Amino acid sequence: MLTQQERLAEMKRQMALQAECIAKAVLQRLNPLAHQRSIAYLMQCSQQIQEQEKHLAALEEERRRIRQECIDQQQRLELTEQHRLDCLKEYTELEQIRQSNEADRDWIARSVWKERLHAQPAVKMPRLENKA
Repeated sequence: MLTQQERLAEMKRQMALQAECIAKAVLQRLNPLAHQRSIAYLMQCSQQIQEQEKHLAALEEERRRIRQECIDQQQRLELTEQHRLDCLKEYTELEQIRQSNEADRDWIARSVWKERLHAQPAVKMPRLENKA
């Protein structure tokens, strides 16, 4: 886009320079045919400048549209990332609850097993006497 703006500025500079030269030439000698050609040339330059200005305006509009699209995409990306983080947080919380519940079940099961183990009376095994 910068080169297009530079091109437009150069076109305007060249047209101004040509207009100045034509004005000097008319003052030096009056030649209706040359003057008519010069006017036609300046009109052609003016049309080219207008076309270049339209082209620049279109480029600027395209640039604005692309910028807005980029902003929209960035916002969608940020929303997606936030959703991912929320899901990860929720998963972590649920996993901690699940592990805590599992640890509680294990502890309860071990407590019951220890109670049963300590609650059972010690059974003496009869001694077998060796009669030989």
